[in-house]
Amino acid sequence: MLKMISGSNQYSFQQHLNAFLAKVDDLKQLVKFNLTIFVVLSSVVGYLLALKGPFIWHQLVFLVLGGFFYYRGCKYIESDT
Repeated sequence: MLKMISGSNQYSFQQHLNAFLAKVDDLKQLVKFNLTIFVVLSSVVGYLLALKGPFIWHQLVFLVLGGFFYYRGCKYIESDT
């Protein structure tokens, strides 16, 4: 199967992969992903520890999305001033 792939196709795939990884690195730097993930995961752990009823998936999804956007909005406003 690998012998059927020509060198130009493989090089093109490598170029696309490098471009994608560069964009991911830029996004991680822009969002400061490590700190954001820490804040969101700590809120998820707090939600799971305080849960006294049935587990509802959409509440957890809204918590994660809301926490992410809230934290990023605060960091944006902080950097703007």
